[in-house]
Amino acid sequence: MELPHSSFNPTSPEIFLLSACSADDLSLKVEKYVEFFSNQHLTQAELGPTARTSQIARDHFPVRAAWTVRTWQDLIHGLQEFVPKPGLPSSPPHHFSTPRIGIWFGLPFSRTEVVNNHPLYQSILAGMSNTEWDGAYATLKDQVVIARCLLELGCEISAVGGAGMAEYAAGVFTGTIPSHAVFRVAETNSENSTHAVRCGESELKEYVTAWRSDQLRIVDQHSPDLFTIAGNIKCVEGLAKEKHVKLSAPFPNPTILMPLGSFRPSSVPIVSAHTGSVLDDETLTSFNYWNGTQHRDSDSRTALNALKSRCDILVDLSLVEGLGKELEDGFIAAHGYSLERIVGVLFEHGCSINWSKFSSRGPLFRLPGYSWCPDA
Repeated sequence: MELPHSSFNPTSPEIFLLSACSADDLSLKVEKYVEFFSNQHLTQAELGPTARTSQIARDHFPVRAAWTVRTWQDLIHGLQEFVPKPGLPSSPPHHFSTPRIGIWFGLPFSRTEVVNNHPLYQSILAGMSNTEWDGAYATLKDQVVIARCLLELGCEISAVGGAGMAEYAAGVFTGTIPSHAVFRVAETNSENSTHAVRCGESELKEYVTAWRSDQLRIVDQHSPDLFTIAGNIKCVEGLAKEKHVKLSAPFPNPTILMPLGSFRPSSVPIVSAHTGSVLDDETLTSFNYWNGTQHRDSDSRTALNALKSRCDILVDLSLVEGLGKELEDGFIAAHGYSLERIVGVLFEHGCSINWSKFSSRGPLFRLPGYSWCPDA
């Protein structure tokens, strides 16, 4: 097999898809494609057309696999290492329905940055250019753009949620809050800061109780060992010196919500991390509620469970590792993922993707049909 060594754009991954009606048939297809590619003289320029062909020129069956790759080496290695996920049907399912998706917005635990150069992402980002959000909130803008991409691609988004100021991002996505009303101006407070902290619950509470609540407090619990704290910078610095404590970089300062005459109806339900439930119509249109959202204590664990109960797949865009480890199957931790990777994972979970909108126009590659498999 001749593998190319030509230059390529490392920020533009491709998605190669295969699917079947059973796990055995999918494994057979993977084996046949490894054999097929091994007999080709592949060039890097053919990777894009190959991925495009698998997206728009093939039927998509219920049992699926997706490889997000940048080189032929990545793809062939992924195919060779393929193992069907546990729980895949051994025979064709009687019916196949599109999963409902929930989206969780949140602030990042780390400063992980993902470069998204996909044309759809860039187009939606350009459409938000007039929002003039402060650069400190770039992570939240990225999450809103990703969510809008998924909606544009035909994903069925049934509910959203968020914690603290990230609930504003959920409100912007659903159309409740105009994008120009938030994230443009930040409050100034040089004495206090907010951080995510990973440590044992008893250890954290023991440290926090040594201070007054106006000096340091726990404002949210995301998982058994992941919290958000807020308080005086000196108190936070003392916590960072404790053993077995991992402290994030400071979160952006709270944003100022611009005065609004009214709030729009939400396109989908919003689950509040403060109430732990779906916001009713009265709360959705209350300036007092939205103005104080980022300053209230939250319970993300309860809110995540409430959001998960309204969807089949929960996509966490918050860049927080381990956020949904208490939840059952159907939780996708999208931290550090490109749009391509998220779309590939959703495809594997059975989501209907409008591949014509996702794939750029261009040539196709002559791939074998599915004639070797019983479901073809």
